Amino acid sequence: MIRPLRRRHARAMAGLAVVLPLGFAAALVAREPERTTLLPEAVAPAGPAIEAPMHAVDDAWGELDLGMRVGRTAGRVVVELAPRREVRRPDLLVYWTAAESVGDALPGDAYLLGSLGERARRYALPARADGGSLVLYGMAHHGVVASAPLPR
Repeated sequence: MIRPLRRRHARAMAGLAVVLPLGFAAALVAREPERTTLLPEAVAPAGPAIEAPMHAVDDAWGELDLGMRVGRTAGRVVVELAPRREVRRPDLLVYWTAAESVGDALPGDAYLLGSLGERARRYALPARADGGSLVLYGMAHHGVVASAPLPR
């Protein structure tokens, strides 16, 4: 009884020694290529169009290389954030707050606009928005990553 089981196990191990590396190699070949984080400039930003551009701010975000355009559409303020390089921070959310300056904690009146995308994205601010600041909040670190005052 022991000898037949040993033969069966020896054949199974020999088969696995051949099949597993082949399966692993096939999985590596079949996997999708790694996504790039920035898309070509020709892709239109998502969100409402900016009908009347007011300001373009290039250096408001400190170490993050984000371009910011502020404009109006249908009487509401619209902000376009465009990453120029890969943003190496996971799960960034964009908030608007009426406060001009923000510390390390998210203010209580913060209004969620959406997530920061891999390409340019537009956000419509609330109707009551006049000035204030945009805040990037990192979900992974549970804190404010950066903030920028909105031009009036």
